Amino acid sequence: MDRERAALRALRLNYALTSDDVWRPSPFHLENLNRGVAETVLAGLAEARESADASPIGVVIQGQRGSGKTHLLGWARQQVQASGGYFFLVSLLDAKTFWESVLLSVLDGLAREGADGRPQLQTAVERLAMLVGVPRMERRALLGQRTLSRETLDTFIMALRQVNRQVAAETQDTARALVLHASDDLAAQAVGEAYLSAIPESEPGERAQWGIRPVEKTPQELVRDLSRLLALTGPSLIAVDQLDTLVAQSALSTDRQGELDWRYKLTVEQVAGGLMTLREVTRRTLTVVSCLPATWAVIKSVATDTVQDRFRETFTLTSLPDPETGRALVEKRLTAQYQDIGFTPPYPTWPVKPSAFEDAPDFTPRQLLITVDRHIRSCLETGRITELERLTDEHADHYTAPPAVSDERLAALDTRFAELRAAAPDAAAALDPATEDAVLPRLLADGLRAWIIEQGAAGREFTVDPPPSAKAPLHARLRRILDEQNEDELHWSFRGIAATHHSAALTRLRNAAVAAGLSPDVPKRRLFILRNRGWAKGQRTQDALSALERAHGKVLPLELEDLKIMSALSQLLAANPPHLEAWLVARKPTSQIKIFAEALRDALTSPEVPVTPSGTSEWEAQASAAPAAVQQPTTARSGTGALPLDGAAIPPTEPVPGTTTATEPAAGTRMLTEPGTTVPTESMASATVPADPRVEAGPTGLSHTGGLLQDGTAVPVSDPAAGAVASAGFPGANGSAQYGTAVPLAEPVTHTAVPAGTGSIAPTPAAPAAAVGIRPGAPVPSTTGGAGAATGDPVIAIGASAIDGRPVTINLSALRRHTAIFAGSGSGKTVLIRRLIEECALRGVSSIVLDPNNDLARLGDPWPEPPPGWARAMPRSPPSTSPTPT
Repeated sequence: MDRERAALRALRLNYALTSDDVWRPSPFHLENLNRGVAETVLAGLAEARESADASPIGVVIQGQRGSGKTHLLGWARQQVQASGGYFFLVSLLDAKTFWESVLLSVLDGLAREGADGRPQLQTAVERLAMLVGVPRMERRALLGQRTLSRETLDTFIMALRQVNRQVAAETQDTARALVLHASDDLAAQAVGEAYLSAIPESEPGERAQWGIRPVEKTPQELVRDLSRLLALTGPSLIAVDQLDTLVAQSALSTDRQGELDWRYKLTVEQVAGGLMTLREVTRRTLTVVSCLPATWAVIKSVATDTVQDRFRETFTLTSLPDPETGRALVEKRLTAQYQDIGFTPPYPTWPVKPSAFEDAPDFTPRQLLITVDRHIRSCLETGRITELERLTDEHADHYTAPPAVSDERLAALDTRFAELRAAAPDAAAALDPATEDAVLPRLLADGLRAWIIEQGAAGREFTVDPPPSAKAPLHARLRRILDEQNEDELHWSFRGIAATHHSAALTRLRNAAVAAGLSPDVPKRRLFILRNRGWAKGQRTQDALSALERAHGKVLPLELEDLKIMSALSQLLAANPPHLEAWLVARKPTSQIKIFAEALRDALTSPEVPVTPSGTSEWEAQASAAPAAVQQPTTARSGTGALPLDGAAIPPTEPVPGTTTATEPAAGTRMLTEPGTTVPTESMASATVPADPRVEAGPTGLSHTGGLLQDGTAVPVSDPAAGAVASAGFPGANGSAQYGTAVPLAEPVTHTAVPAGTGSIAPTPAAPAAAVGIRPGAPVPSTTGGAGAATGDPVIAIGASAIDGRPVTINLSALRRHTAIFAGSGSGKTVLIRRLIEECALRGVSSIVLDPNNDLARLGDPWPEPPPGWARAMPRSPPSTSPTPT
């Protein structure tokens, strides 16, 4: 009996996987569990691997909590790394810092181990060095095995230019910083880490000495650069997690009428825009989104259709498919652990009878493992080992307190704890800048695990993230689950900063704030910086500390005695002596840890969860209300604010991932309003704009070709017959792709007149006979065969009318002004741009093309043969002598 009890005590069923568990080997994958979803992911990886540079359609893994989403991500990591690729896990907790979170997650992923047991960063640098043919001795310096010099970096960049001149020219600074980040030199590491974290230079010239130019890059641009460098040596998979918590916490802060307010919709649009742009800026990268079905339903309902078009939905993960799968799931876990301790059970699933798994289809994988674990704990706590005959015999709300333990046995553990606390060989190392990242995460995690056990039944609501990577932005995180259904959580994050260099300390401070998802608007996420040294007096550092405090963060001293207690608890948990749980509950040793006493003093209090008058949570109300709420146009943006459906002005916010705000009009454009202003709809007066007398418009205006907008005035138009959706795409100030809001249109529209300097424009229904979507004075496409024929102005054919087949042309001179093309996803925007450029080239007119997505790279390649439906081109005008439009 003692041998059986010892075997049960050694069992560990990790049923609540966290994001960090994705990085750990999982020998328990079942091929027939979620096979269809796994095959979809493998197909996407194969496409990324075979591609020269393009990224495949993304994949959405949907499933209820505990259905195996996190396990699938871990399996996908193993697959991509085993095939020579890279894996990155993005934990998104704040939509406003989408690209900061992605960048930080990529850097964290580079510090994680790959299939060869080395950090992905080291593997990537070595592959790049071998690809470009860097000599062996210089290659060792690049890998941190020898002293790195500026000359070695220059050699690396010159060799990279020989392999891919474009990538080298555009990413050379990022490539240099990547090598510095991999260096063993702490000073060089700080320079590289700060640059890759999009943090400005702290000391003039510290980057120039390594050949890095004084040009700041945004987080989005750095993600793009890193992806392009990695794509030279293999495919990547970026998994996006934590969307459920983000959406849930955003919804819970909305109004109590069950109506989607602008904050909630803005958060969802920020997430959706970021996901869409992520696929556009990366190369040879499969993006996988893991979330609850309700979360993806909200994203589809609120965001533009373009987001849905860029992701492939898989089957929704639910409960176990059959009893055999449930039995195999438990058997794999128990067999491996029984073999490790040399124990032979009566049957593989002991102490759960094989017949009990007939109930398995009623359970998710997590629920099944929880049930088995609960039975095992009950056997140990009662001292009586029984076999579980029915899975339904174990109740989810059952908790058995540890049995009473004699004072003598408690005293023995007191003595052992005191001995371990006095020795604590690793406590001092947690305060050393050189070893802090290796030691402190484990001590904090084990201290928090002990704290959870001490709480008894209340501790079941808490989980601790496993120890992170070697260069993680956070050292530990405690989570409290508030709602199992939507994964709403409270977070307490911890980060030690022992760095002496002020630049390194600032980088770690900022990265920790991003990783913790700090926001003044979300008190459910808190960050505690552990530091015994003073901070630099520079303005940037002081600003960062002020922002930390405003966003529910705090700096705490970390005493050596706290670390000694955590070290002793870590060793006790590893040894797992008999009656340890009872001793922890009785003695509560973590109450002596000062940083826990301060940080977790209100962790057990009941947070207020807003509910609607009907009694449901507001998150559920928002999700159910989402489809109906988005059947109308969403917002009309102008300046730095936006206009919601109800006409209430939205205050300016930080830039939205995937969107931009206008500040000043571009050269050569005119605006109907002053920049940076909004106006309620009730102050607007609708008016039909008269047609331009200088142009002969077609009988249906632009309705048959989509909207072609010029002179900087964007007016969405649509096909009345098809009810097309218009969506805008503008380049941001830093070259990143930016996206507007999709506006469903079912009727022709005209401008809405706005008092000067007061607001934005919005579409309103107009009489069918009116010229639609045309700004007074703007040249327009014509269906007459050439609007400029009478004046000798050359024309360009851009297509044919879907109504009567007549050619549609525009004046070549019209392209001297800014042109925007509005149309739904897949409707042919890129093809139209290609047509315009090609027609201009055939007339001797040059074009300057900014093509970050590489859509036009093969424009000059001839068709191997005429495709089906090929139409004879219109007769062309002779080459133009007009000034070049660009």
